[in-house]
Amino acid sequence: MKEKKLRGLAKAAAVVLVAAILSLFIICLFNNGESHRDKFIFAKHQGVVPYSEGIRQLDLSSETEQSVSIELADVFSDSAEYEALMQNREFVPKSEIDRYVMQVRSKCKQFYSQKRAKFLTSSGIDDRLVEPAGYSHILEINKEALKAQASLEKVLNKMAKSSLVRYVVIDNCEDFSAEPAAWFGSWQGETLPTINGQDYVGIDYMQGEGVNLGILEALDTKNDSGYIRAQDVKAEFPDLNVVSSNSRNYETCSHGQTVARVIGNMAPKCNMYIDVCNPLNNTHIFNTSNFSWFLENNVSVVNCSWGGGHKPPKNNYCRMDNLVNQLSLDNLITFVFAAGNDGGMVGCPSSAANVICVGATDATGKEIADYSSYGSAVHSGCKPTMVANGTPHLPQQSNSFHATKGTSFSAPMVTAAIAMQMSSEPRFKLYPERLIPLLVATADNGKIKGFTKNQFGLDAKAGGGMLDLKKFLDFPGQCDSFTANSAGTVSFTNKYYVPKQSEIGKTLKICLFWMSTDRFVGGNISEDDSIKNPPSLLSMQMRARVGSNYIGTINSDGLSSNVLVLYVPISSLTPITVEINALSSGRTTKGAVAYCVQ
Repeated sequence: MKEKKLRGLAKAAAVVLVAAILSLFIICLFNNGESHRDKFIFAKHQGVVPYSEGIRQLDLSSETEQSVSIELADVFSDSAEYEALMQNREFVPKSEIDRYVMQVRSKCKQFYSQKRAKFLTSSGIDDRLVEPAGYSHILEINKEALKAQASLEKVLNKMAKSSLVRYVVIDNCEDFSAEPAAWFGSWQGETLPTINGQDYVGIDYMQGEGVNLGILEALDTKNDSGYIRAQDVKAEFPDLNVVSSNSRNYETCSHGQTVARVIGNMAPKCNMYIDVCNPLNNTHIFNTSNFSWFLENNVSVVNCSWGGGHKPPKNNYCRMDNLVNQLSLDNLITFVFAAGNDGGMVGCPSSAANVICVGATDATGKEIADYSSYGSAVHSGCKPTMVANGTPHLPQQSNSFHATKGTSFSAPMVTAAIAMQMSSEPRFKLYPERLIPLLVATADNGKIKGFTKNQFGLDAKAGGGMLDLKKFLDFPGQCDSFTANSAGTVSFTNKYYVPKQSEIGKTLKICLFWMSTDRFVGGNISEDDSIKNPPSLLSMQMRARVGSNYIGTINSDGLSSNVLVLYVPISSLTPITVEINALSSGRTTKGAVAYCVQ
């Protein structure tokens, strides 16, 4: 009797257990169905739209500009291999710098190729649907192969359910423009003095020799922007080694010609790699092969005299921000973008936290040009990063009254300055995170009329100030890198600035920069939510002290800026100690601090 009762209880318990497991399975299935929908981002002209609307409007026909991609959850910069490669940079001899940079990029590509293979195997997705991996965490989806599927929604949902996928993105973009005008002047007499470069442009060991520099032009026939023929550039700058992807021999556009001339006049011995993308067709502008070509050719800095035109609503998603942020973090490459020419907010991808965004001054170099864009819907406190002359007069222009204006032409001044620095100090190829703080710390904010510091020490329209080529090239050693691990611990060794007697009574400008590792928190917005979660930045603090007395403190807010500038007085010969503290934890990142006496 007792055994029969026990068997009955055991049977009942088993039934309850099976029911519980079944309920848990149903709950998990339901939750998974909901969570995978949150991974979808339908980025339209008007902003991010809910899943139900986006999936209903999905149209991959040739008449539309929609493109599809997936963003992997794991990135190379989080791997132990990447951390080891970054730590070993200081031991790389000068003769091995270029080889080491290519080694880092090769490991990066291998990492994403392995992640792609694992994603295909684990999800059962057809290999033909996913383009080969490059140097980015973004994998392009082959539109033609996807259109051939019986159910687009089923395939996309299958991708989103993978734990290896962070987002599935369907998006398009908007137009942009460049702006011409006129100004009287000369290159040597008027333009170069505005950036304090008249005594440095032309110095033999600072002409860009040994530096691979990229120009990525945007195709815009309305504004004569697009292709650049290698032979046209070589005709004006015979010492340049020019490689162009323009295999069809399209005529050089005036916009691209001016960009190339600015760089050619400042860094006439660099190796110039020229490619073109199409911002009116997402399939091309968001094709990571544009960037892969530069990386495979060991390009260290890329000029993008476009990028401010795509302006999604506040805090909304732009995939190009994520792309250039992670590319620069993974691959030791620097992107310089124009801020834009409509006088409004800086758009995507110039708004990306890790790029150098360049605004423009007028021809005098003393006032911000009325067309120069500033601010950002996301990182509003640090865009633009700095400014340069937006109305350069170039020696190749036969009419002394004619020039062009725009942030398209101030940006290549900064790009060329970086090439000049790298030809003199090649280790900047290994430590590109040092460029932004050194450019900002040496920038001349006193020259800009009405320069007003915000809470981060930057001006709303001028950023860190006007490019000062002399100071930027004179003080490459006044900059050092640091790492911040996932626990928020900062490893920073070069903490001291030792003043000279002649500097007493002056101001020390200290700039802190750290690289963003964030890729926009959250996925698709809910049906009743109009604002997407914004990306966050590691919160940092910088303090300066003389002895035990603190003479300055500045904090970031975790969103608006990953650049901080502190101005402290030099009142004695006592070394000024700089302290860097992470106020929050997150993913491992790197940054740098630079000093310059004003």
